[in-house]
Amino acid sequence: MDALPINTLDLAALTPLLRAFVVTDGTVTEFLEAYFLETIEIRKLTTLPEITQDRYEREVLLVGKTSNRTYVHACSTIWLERLSKDLRSGLLDTDRGIGRLLREYRIETYRQLLSYWSEPAGPLAGSFALRQEDQLLGRTYDVYCQGLAMMRITERFPIALF
Repeated sequence: MDALPINTLDLAALTPLLRAFVVTDGTVTEFLEAYFLETIEIRKLTTLPEITQDRYEREVLLVGKTSNRTYVHACSTIWLERLSKDLRSGLLDTDRGIGRLLREYRIETYRQLLSYWSEPAGPLAGSFALRQEDQLLGRTYDVYCQGLAMMRITERFPIALF
């Protein structure tokens, strides 16, 4: 695993909404839909199954269906052997969000926040229609099921949207 960024972000400097977004352990897609009042679509950028076929890398954008605005860039590492057959199929064969699939298949999970930070948009600026120096908020967390980490998710979103 890559080293995680250190939590150097001053949460007190963020708006209450941004603080909630950074630390929530709920479904980000539903959070965005409630706040922005639009359906959020998942757009897969890359999916890279590892040679061993036991690990799956997925990179997506969460985009507003009406506005076409990108709200979140997410990268996930998923350990396929730890998933049910239905969940594995949903992740590999559809463009549905992870949280929705977990809920649909009634998979009990918990999330452990590992790190949060802010950083310049840099190479992700184009995905958000930002300048490279504009700030993104980032967070990384693990998703556990039956005591085993089954996913590591890193999400980045533009501070200016909130």
